[in-house]
Amino acid sequence: MTSISDRLTDLAHRLSGILDVPSEKELHDVLVAAGWQPSRHHTAAVLQLGEMLAYTLPEPCSVHLVIGIRDFGDPQELDEEESAQLYQEAETLAAGIAAELRLDRAGPFDIDPFEGVHLHPHRFRAGHWAAGVADVQEDADLPLTVEAHFAWGANLQDRLTALVPPPARPPAVDWATITRPLPADYRWLIDTYGPGPLGGVLDLTAPDRLPAPQSGPDLFPERLAMATYGDGATLSWIMDSTRPWESDPDEQVNSWHLELSRPGRRRGYHCGLLHFIVLAITGKHEPAATNGRRVTAVWLSPVSRAR
Repeated sequence: MTSISDRLTDLAHRLSGILDVPSEKELHDVLVAAGWQPSRHHTAAVLQLGEMLAYTLPEPCSVHLVIGIRDFGDPQELDEEESAQLYQEAETLAAGIAAELRLDRAGPFDIDPFEGVHLHPHRFRAGHWAAGVADVQEDADLPLTVEAHFAWGANLQDRLTALVPPPARPPAVDWATITRPLPADYRWLIDTYGPGPLGGVLDLTAPDRLPAPQSGPDLFPERLAMATYGDGATLSWIMDSTRPWESDPDEQVNSWHLELSRPGRRRGYHCGLLHFIVLAITGKHEPAATNGRRVTAVWLSPVSRAR
C-alpha cells in the first residue's frame, strides 16, 4: 500500500520538472498524471487521491497547491484533555509524514509555503518548488487538519544564474562597512552580479549608495529604494517584517516585501527581491500585485475523522 509520504514525494518529484510558474491547467495535468481524480463531493477544482484532497489557491507571485491529508475535527467539541490529545496526534502525524519524505531540506532563500498559517512547518524543496507539512488550524472555529503545501519559489539562485549567467568577476563589496541590515537575497545578488543592470529588467543600487528610508503613504512602514525598474519605476523594500517574533534583525529584514512605485501609483508584492527578478525575467512582465496581502488556505470539507 502506497503511503502518504510516498504519494507526496512522487508529487514533489513531478513538480520539480516545472522550472517556472505554471498555469492552473499545467498544475492540474501534473496531478492527474499522478493519479488524482476530480472529487465527487466537491467542486471540479478539487482533486482527490484516496482520502487526500488537492486544490490550488490564488497566490500572488507564485502558485500554491494545498494537499489536505487528514481532518481531525473541531477541538472545541472536546474537553481540555481530549483536545490536547488531538493536537498531539495531529503534530505526530505531520512529523511522521515529514520524516519519511525523500526530499531535500529547504534552502535559505526558499519561500515558506505555510507563511501566515504555521510558524514552524517541516520544510523541504523539490527543484524550484518549496514544500512543507504541518498541522493547521487557521481559526478557533475551524477544524484541525494536517496539510502539505507546495509553492513555486525554491532554489531561485540556480534558476536566475541559468537565465542570466553572472559575470566572472563581479565588483567586490566590503560588507563590513555596510552597517544597516539588508536582506540576504539582496546581498547574494550584489555578490553574484554586482550593482547595475540585471536581466534587462532592473538596475540594482549598490549597498553604499542606498538612500535613506522614505515614509510610506501612511508614514509607516518606511520604504527603502534599492532598484530602478525598466520603465523608470522605483522598486523598494517595505520595511515591515512579517516575522516580528524573530529576535535577530537579519531574520526580520529577510521577510521584507516589495513595492513598485510610479508617479501616483504604488503596487505591493508579497515576495523577496530574488523571487521578483526571476518572475519578471521569465514572465516578461511584472509579477501579480498583492497589496501586501497573502491568501491563506481554507479547509473545504472533512474527509476523514481521526477520532
